[in-house]
Amino acid sequence: MRSRIPLTLLSVTLLALGCQGGERAPEAEEEEVGAVEAAPTLTLAAMNESGVTATADLSHTQDSLSMTLELSGLQAEATYSAHVHRGSCESQGPATVPLGSVTASAEGTGTIQAMVAMSVFMPSEEAAEPAPAGFYVQVHAPDGTPVSCGDIRGPEQTM
Repeated sequence: MRSRIPLTLLSVTLLALGCQGGERAPEAEEEEVGAVEAAPTLTLAAMNESGVTATADLSHTQDSLSMTLELSGLQAEATYSAHVHRGSCESQGPATVPLGSVTASAEGTGTIQAMVAMSVFMPSEEAAEPAPAGFYVQVHAPDGTPVSCGDIRGPEQTM
């Protein structure tokens, strides 16, 4: 038997993934969602005067979130990594899941493709301390310095 996730939960997740928009998700009846649907594009801004920016194209099924990060402003031939973190770019928290790494091209660009289980975005009952609300994607330079960040969820939204 397939598991069911309420459409309202996925709507909140997709609204949260858009974080740039101010629209509220409409209330909906519980429905089964299984097909991949387009989700908003997430924009990551440069941090620490790095000049590194990115866009993340997102899509999901009821079980996973697919993300393709297109990075620019990278140092040629350097290896960068990306993670999903709890919290927000303004109120940073711990890394939740690695998204992978990329060695920049000679032009200073790179792509990271990742798939994240939707369960990552669910509250953890096992945590010793409450985690910061929300999630964000952060790109790190070879030395670990954060160089780019984008909020997946607005700080006022919770799951």
